[in-house]
Amino acid sequence: MNSAHVRRLGNGFLGLAAVTWVLIAFGALVRAKKAGLACPDWPLCFGQVVPDVRLEGVIYEFGHRVLAGLVALAFTGGALAVSRTSAWPRVRPLVIVAATVLGCQIVFGGLTVLIVHKEQGVARPETWPVATHLVLGNTFAALGLLIALRLRHLAEGEPAPTGEPP
Repeated sequence: MNSAHVRRLGNGFLGLAAVTWVLIAFGALVRAKKAGLACPDWPLCFGQVVPDVRLEGVIYEFGHRVLAGLVALAFTGGALAVSRTSAWPRVRPLVIVAATVLGCQIVFGGLTVLIVHKEQGVARPETWPVATHLVLGNTFAALGLLIALRLRHLAEGEPAPTGEPP
C-alpha cells in the first residue's frame, strides 16, 4: 500500500467533510434569506443552467447548488481514486453507503424546490423534504469524516477505527 497516497486521499476526504459542513451552513443561509424557491425549478434555474444571479435570492440558491455540485464531483473523484488503491476493500462499504446517501441527498435537494405549499398565497418549501435534506447532508459529511479517518489509519499502519487489524 502506498501510504503517502492513501494519506493524501484521507486528507482529501477530510477536506471534503469540512466543505460539506460549509455547504450545510450555506443551505441555512439560503433558508434564512428565504431564497429556497428563488430558483423555481430543479435541476435548472428558470430553465437555464446558469441563471441571471442578479434576481432576488438567486445568488444564494444557485450558489448553494453550484457548491453542492462541486462536492458531489469531488466525492466521485475521491471514490474513484481510492478504488484504485489497496485500501479499497477496507473503505468500500463506507464509500458505497456515502454514495447512496449522496444520491438521496441530491433527490431531496430537488424535492425541497419541487414540493411546496401555499401559505396566504405565498409558496414555501414543505418542512419534511427540507429537514430530510439537512439530515442527509450531515450524514454524508459524517461519512466523509469516517472515510478520512479510516484512510489515515490505514496509511499509518494503525488498526482501523473498527478495531480491525491493519
